[in-house]
Amino acid sequence: MPGGQVTVDVETDGQVDTSYNGPVQVQVLGLTLSYSQTYTVNAVNGVAGFSSPIVAPTQAGLYVYLCSIPNTTASNRSYDITVTPGASTQLVLSNPYITPTVTGVSGVVGVSVEDQYGNPTPAFAGTVT
Repeated sequence: MPGGQVTVDVETDGQVDTSYNGPVQVQVLGLTLSYSQTYTVNAVNGVAGFSSPIVAPTQAGLYVYLCSIPNTTASNRSYDITVTPGASTQLVLSNPYITPTVTGVSGVVGVSVEDQYGNPTPAFAGTVT
């Protein structure tokens, strides 16, 4: 379920509960960082179709998707989903950096390599000049 269109069936004993016409929630929760997104739609005849895409997290970390019926104990949890950094796409000046106070004297600059979402890419082994 890492992002995209989602349909949730409300089931009783393994069969779609066609009598259920109420709210269904999908939560995307960060397990290794502070992240939470909640999406709610009403099921019709036991089927909840989320017309807007569930947005997949872009920050590297460990996440879980939780489907539930609000204000009840009915829920189902996905397996843990790991988001890893993508390919290196940008160089970012990192603090602290020391700028020279005298023209012609070299200074020290910290540079980090990140993917398109700002995640550090520790596997980068290139040269920065």
